[in-house]
Amino acid sequence: MNPQPAMAKCKDLETCREIGERRDAEDLAANPIVRIGNGGLQYKVLAVGLGDEIVTEDTDTVKIAYSISQASGSYMYSQGFGFNKLDAGNGKRVADLGLDGITVHMTDDTAREVPIGVKRAIVGMKRGERRRIVVPPELGFETSDWNPKPTTFRGERQIISYQTVLSGRGGQLPPFPAPTIWDVELLALR
Repeated sequence: MNPQPAMAKCKDLETCREIGERRDAEDLAANPIVRIGNGGLQYKVLAVGLGDEIVTEDTDTVKIAYSISQASGSYMYSQGFGFNKLDAGNGKRVADLGLDGITVHMTDDTAREVPIGVKRAIVGMKRGERRRIVVPPELGFETSDWNPKPTTFRGERQIISYQTVLSGRGGQLPPFPAPTIWDVELLALR
């Protein structure tokens, strides 16, 4: 077994910057950001899905795992990625990795399991595909009555913090239209 040769480290700040910019350009060329409409909704594919079946506007239901962050990078909460612990009985708690997700009714306009921006951005996904979706506030939580609800105390606090960012803090801070970042993996579709 031959070990991989170590990559040469850059020797100065300018060289490091050039290497980073080249890597970013290569990544963007291989996996572009897809914009949906003019409202700021966009996504990038993080992992390619399997099979030929894709989510369409006529797909009845899908099951997804998700992780939500504020645009600042602050993690809010998730379901299905293993970041949260579930009660397994007898006082034991297990990671939720692959154990659950949420069902989203794609064709039911009154179902508010996820924000409308997330519903729009998962159209075209294949099973196993993972996307990072940037959801502007006008297509975000308010369109789903603040669903999906967090299952942890920390998640509840993060939602309150995000609501404060959107509404402002009186004279201290003005309202700010901060998007949320959703990492979504398609677990199943019907």
